[in-house]
Amino acid sequence: MPDVLINAAGKFILVELDYPSDKSILDEATIKQNAALKTEFAISGYPTIMLCDAKGRPYAQTGYQKGGPEAYLKHLDEKRKSRALRDEAFAKASKAQGEGRAGFLEEALKVVPEGTLATLYKKEFDELKALNGKSDLVTTVNSATALRARRETFRTFFTGKDYEGALKHVDSVIVKDKLEGEEKQQLLYYKLNAYMAMGSHDDALKVALGDAGLLAEAARKDHQGPAK
Repeated sequence: MPDVLINAAGKFILVELDYPSDKSILDEATIKQNAALKTEFAISGYPTIMLCDAKGRPYAQTGYQKGGPEAYLKHLDEKRKSRALRDEAFAKASKAQGEGRAGFLEEALKVVPEGTLATLYKKEFDELKALNGKSDLVTTVNSATALRARRETFRTFFTGKDYEGALKHVDSVIVKDKLEGEEKQQLLYYKLNAYMAMGSHDDALKVALGDAGLLAEAARKDHQGPAK
């Protein structure tokens, strides 16, 4: 997208990181640097575009957009507005205390890329959790973090074809964490997949018929599904 890069150069300092399949074309220092930045910015797919301030902290995230260079420049200009929203809320938080401060911190942090709350915005997010651990943002992030952790756990079970282990883990987690609603259905979705992989179709059918509607919703949301 050369035209966009040329036109955007007046508003941004452009930094491009390459993650080639063939890592032999990169030196060891670059590989380590890019791996660290991938974690810091919570990159999960490509292309990912981060709009950052002078300190390197992102205030907006985007990716591929249809419409060509002109449309993309307009899109970037819209994204730039997020910085003002973030900074204004942080400024208000600096003058407030207690619940008021928590409210402004949440307002600011809702703007930034969620994945960076545990890295580049850890200080502010930890303070929000201390001030109001039941805020909407904290609850949402905690649920998303738990979901990602469960996905990785079940990915390990399915990759190793340990379907019995997956079944036991489902039952254990549901009881231990007292899961209900969507979180419970997500685990039942993994249980159904484990039974299917084992060829236990009758057991899989029992799980599906027991919670058919919510299981369908869980399957839709878990677009990656368990690794097999």
